[in-house]
Amino acid sequence: MRRGRSTRVGARAQASGNVAGLCNWAAAMCTYHEVAKVVEPKIVALRGAEAKLKVAMREKCAALDELAVVQGRLDEMQARRPACGRAKS
Repeated sequence: MRRGRSTRVGARAQASGNVAGLCNWAAAMCTYHEVAKVVEPKIVALRGAEAKLKVAMREKCAALDELAVVQGRLDEMQARRPACGRAKS
């Protein structure tokens, strides 16, 4: 059986579409590689900065806890101060 012209045209169009798809995929991989070269160092820097932030936030929380204790003692002292001043008079 002989293939008709339309069958050959369809096969060529399919092959051409497959090649075009492969070319698009290759171009996308090239673009991804170029973008990844720029983004990867930024991701590494971000992870480092997040680690530093975590440490800084822990230190801040500790300082705030210490401040609360000191503020509590100061409030107690200020509450007693007027009473001491009146007792001396």
